[in-house]
Amino acid sequence: MTSDCASRTEYLKYLAKRNGFRSWGEYQKHLTLRRINPETGVKYKSPKEYQNFLARRKINPETRDNYKSVREYDKYKAIERSKRKKNKELSDLILKILVYHDKSQKWLADKLGMSNQSISEYINGRSMPKRKTLRKLKKILESKEIPLNRKNLESLLEPKSEVETSVGGELVKSIKSLLSN
Repeated sequence: MTSDCASRTEYLKYLAKRNGFRSWGEYQKHLTLRRINPETGVKYKSPKEYQNFLARRKINPETRDNYKSVREYDKYKAIERSKRKKNKELSDLILKILVYHDKSQKWLADKLGMSNQSISEYINGRSMPKRKTLRKLKKILESKEIPLNRKNLESLLEPKSEVETSVGGELVKSIKSLLSN
């Protein structure tokens, strides 16, 4: 890496420009289209074709069979992400706050400047927002439009039953860490 680049992203941009491309994505596409498909002996026609080839080489741990497409692989990975503790906690937090304040997913998407689909992925735990989006979310939750202080937030998430006690307690901790960042 050169000393001019502060991050990996900057380095990749630098590398692409050094090779005459406008972006890292354009450079990656160029490199992909130069590859030869070992199944056909012909160059790949698109990055999607290459991604499908790579996905078909991976093995699904549940079925022990190869994935049939990149879509099947992506679906499996999304389900795995939704099982992560942090994804579940954030998902519960967003959903409970929207319900508590009678706000819609579309309202939150508009506030964050995102698509409904992105918010849906957060709510379903299939995706975790970037730090920048988490900061925006924090500002929205602390705004006057949603009169929400930490006491309200804790009472909102207090467990209703013994089964929810451990989940609720962990959720309150994660919310406090989210709000303190």
